[in-house]
Amino acid sequence: MLQRWRPSKARRSWNGACELLRRGISTPTPVAFFEKRHARRSPTSYYIYERFEDTGSVRKAFTAFAEGRAECDGCPADTFYDRLSDFLVDMHTRGVFFRDLSAGNILYRLDREGRVDFCLIDTARARFFPHNLSLARRLADLRRITHPLDWAGRRRFIGGYLEKTGRRFTWWVMIPFMTYDLKHWLKARLRRPRAKG
Repeated sequence: MLQRWRPSKARRSWNGACELLRRGISTPTPVAFFEKRHARRSPTSYYIYERFEDTGSVRKAFTAFAEGRAECDGCPADTFYDRLSDFLVDMHTRGVFFRDLSAGNILYRLDREGRVDFCLIDTARARFFPHNLSLARRLADLRRITHPLDWAGRRRFIGGYLEKTGRRFTWWVMIPFMTYDLKHWLKARLRRPRAKG
């Protein structure tokens, strides 16, 4: 019932993308959104943005690194981690709590000099604050994006991110990541079909 009165996902995606751009965070340029209201159900809506050319997703890169590859698309793992942590530290410092920071919602591309550019998509759930984000909110975003990585990769990436914020990596920092993994494991167990006996 309440869903009918919320802004549509397309409108929220438009608003989120416009605010990201206003704050200097890369996202594909919004073109338009359309919505149709219904009396007894959520609105039907569509959001259109410019294509971000020649891209892969962070999920693709993180999966490659978790499988033991030293690079993805010619970019070494350490360089990729370093550039991505720069992007995310900047985003969080500008007060952006993305809330849906899965590895599939960040696209990347390499320019001719080998530099990596990142770009956020699926912007409907983003929340914006007039201040730097707390560590708890930062970790809530990071636990989603690092899910495809193995634990060694997570420690490398999270350690580099924290160092750029003036913090040290400690064991308790990984607690949100462990609970996130447990939640996914439980979901998978509950979805698994029962054997017929």
